[in-house]
Amino acid sequence: MSRWGLLGWLDDLEDADEDVAEIPSLDILSEPDILERGWGWQRLLPYEYGCIEWSEFKGYLQDYYHKNADQVAALIMNYKPDFYVWGISPNLNTSHAAADLCIRSEAKLQSLPRKLSRKDIKLSRAITEHAKHIFQSGDESFLAGPGFVCIMKEAELMCQLLQCKFDPTNFISFSNQIRRSALNLMLHNVDKSTAIPAAAAMVGLAREAKFARYVLTREDYESYMDYDVCDMIREGTAEVLTRLEKEFARDTASNGSVLLGAPTARKPEETEGAV
Repeated sequence: MSRWGLLGWLDDLEDADEDVAEIPSLDILSEPDILERGWGWQRLLPYEYGCIEWSEFKGYLQDYYHKNADQVAALIMNYKPDFYVWGISPNLNTSHAAADLCIRSEAKLQSLPRKLSRKDIKLSRAITEHAKHIFQSGDESFLAGPGFVCIMKEAELMCQLLQCKFDPTNFISFSNQIRRSALNLMLHNVDKSTAIPAAAAMVGLAREAKFARYVLTREDYESYMDYDVCDMIREGTAEVLTRLEKEFARDTASNGSVLLGAPTARKPEETEGAV
């Protein structure tokens, strides 16, 4: 879409009566002023294969992360981590607080009366294992904070979905796809510059999961449109995690790095549908 087309989109957006986000073309990334006015930096633009060079989109993810680096702390600020329960100093960083909260959210998810599948429980236990390892060992990991917050927010969304009257099976499966990818990405030992796009995607997904929970509580007609937009963002960003998983796996294999795990290195969780 040309600049004139994007300006037309912006005019329509500003004149619209409904307060529902309208996702612009990824061409907007080449027009920073329109991006700032029309979309901003609170929500990620969903990735679409073939619409933009992957390297350019990763550059956008890096910008998004730098503008939202404080969101990991913001997303957990209303919780009180159980530092003293675990006998760990309360002077730990956000990553360890996020790990603690992730442990609690997984326990709540597993305790719900509406049963999870065996594959769901296996994933939840793997998440808990890694979170306990990070929390108790005090190990530093750049992706731990964004990763655990992303996983925790998806778990909270799943808890809400499991209490809905409709069949949430497909929604639960999608949340677990995101959670599995986030866990796998955390297990790879990559440098910070390589990890920043993944951190950005995780932060963006955590914010969307939080917004999805809010939308599910509403009954106005705009809630359906809001959820559709949220779903598009989550689907596009889940694809980002999948692509980054493959990149991380190649990087880890080529440089001989080991996977991070607890208590010893272990392989990433299998993707959905794997035998």
